[in-house]
Formats: sequence, C-alpha cells, structure tokens
Amino acid sequence: MAFHAGTALVFIGLSSPLDALGDHYLFSAHMTQHLLFLFASPLLWLIGIPSWAAEAVLPDGRVRRWIRTLCQPAIAGLLWVGVMWLWHIPQFYDAALENEGLHIFEHLTFLAVSTIGWWPVFGPYPAEIRREPILSQALYLFFVSLPCTALAAILTLSPRLLYPFYAQAPRLFGWTPLFDQQLGGLLMWLPGDMFLMGAAISVLIQWMNHLPHAHNQQPLVQSEV
Repeated sequence: MAFHAGTALVFIGLSSPLDALGDHYLFSAHMTQHLLFLFASPLLWLIGIPSWAAEAVLPDGRVRRWIRTLCQPAIAGLLWVGVMWLWHIPQFYDAALENEGLHIFEHLTFLAVSTIGWWPVFGPYPAEIRREPILSQALYLFFVSLPCTALAAILTLSPRLLYPFYAQAPRLFGWTPLFDQQLGGLLMWLPGDMFLMGAAISVLIQWMNHLPHAHNQQPLVQSEV
C-alpha cells in the first residue's frame, strides 16, 4: 500500500491540475509538486519495498558496491540537499520551466536523490550493507533538515522576487508574485521540515522501544501498526 501510494503521488504531481498550475501560473503550486518528489513519494516507495525484494532485484558485484557507497549518510545527504539547492538557483529553475526536456530531467533527479537521501533510514538494505545505528539516523535527518530550512527561509523572507518566470505569468486569485513566492517558501519550510522531523521522531521511538528490551521491561512507548 505504501509503495503504490508513493506512485499515486507522482501521478497526482504530474497528471493533475497541479502540474499546469506550477508550470504556467504559481510558484507555490510548483513547490507543492517538488515536495511530493523530494520527500513524500520516495519515502513511501522505500517503506513499501521489503528487504527480500532488494536482495532479489539488486545484482551482485559493482552495482551493490555503488549502492553501499551511496548509502553512506554523508554522501546521501549531500546529494539530496545539493541537487535540491542546485535546481532552486534562479537561472536553473527558470531554465527548467522554459525547457520541457530539462524540466523532466529535473523531476527525475528529484526522485532519484530523494530515494538515495531517505535510504540510510528507510532503505531496504541487502544483507551485506550495514544500516546506521538508530541515533545516527535521527542525527542524519536533523542535519539534512538544516539546509532545507535555510532554502525555505530564503524563499519565504526574500524581499524581492527570485524567479523572473513568475513575474510574467498570469496572476490567479489576486496573488502577487512575491506573495506566491513567500507561500511556496512556507510550503517547503513547514511540510518539508515536518517530513524530516516526523521521520526522526519515528526512529527515536523505535530506539526508545528497544532500550528496555535488554532489561526485559515493557517498551517506553507503545506503537501500533
């Protein structure tokens, strides 16, 4: 169910009115689309893939060595955040809106680096790839959230319009281009950080539930699936 929900969100992002709104009218609609690709869909895909499927699908040899390298939190986090920042540089952002092929490539890179970025915490690890300790996973998510918050703050608090493309776009709902940009920044700031902080809290709950087991005690936090 999680895997298919992730696919459904990609379909909504690309085939619903959200796509046309983001491509031609509203920066905030485009940022909503980016949130689906950068945070929601890849997370659901990884939650929905069992470890035995990773063992069956991933070939032996060089490909697994590459995956082992990409699964290192430092590399995964830098790729995730770096690509996110790169595509939000005004020149690259506007270029993707004006070139459909480049726009498709942008979305594919978002899905790819987000999958890599979530992998150290939720990825279906093959047997020979060691998962990071739970506390390290939570710390990793915290550090990833910092540059995401910084980017969102720049978009929200900037006193001027950063993306000339939307200055020329037809206006909807009476929103000014600057208000639209600020709304888009808030969408990245609040829901984006909620994804990361929610994931960090979930792994900390797992850690707390495992602590008392070593002493044959009841879990500190009860969770239901």
